[in-house]
Amino acid sequence: MAVTDKVLEFLEFMEAQGKQSVAALLDSLLRKSRDMTGAEAGTIFISHNNGGKNRLRPVALQNDQVKVRKVNFDIPVGQGTIAGHVAATGETLLISDV
Repeated sequence: MAVTDKVLEFLEFMEAQGKQSVAALLDSLLRKSRDMTGAEAGTIFISHNNGGKNRLRPVALQNDQVKVRKVNFDIPVGQGTIAGHVAATGETLLISDV
């Protein structure tokens, strides 16, 4: 499937979601993203500023292999974590066995 077709499929999926809470929409978005990429797990982070420092907060978490529950924590944007590194650099990382 071409990239353009995948983008169109994703946009059509989002349009069909109708009215729902932000949390439910983010969960649907993450599930569809994982389905389209074949990922067994995923997290959506929201970037925010805390005391002058950029931080990431997880707002949707899914894992097919390990039971996960939402907890409140922040990750610094920058080196030291995969998510922080990606947020800081904009690089796409493919890690086959995290």
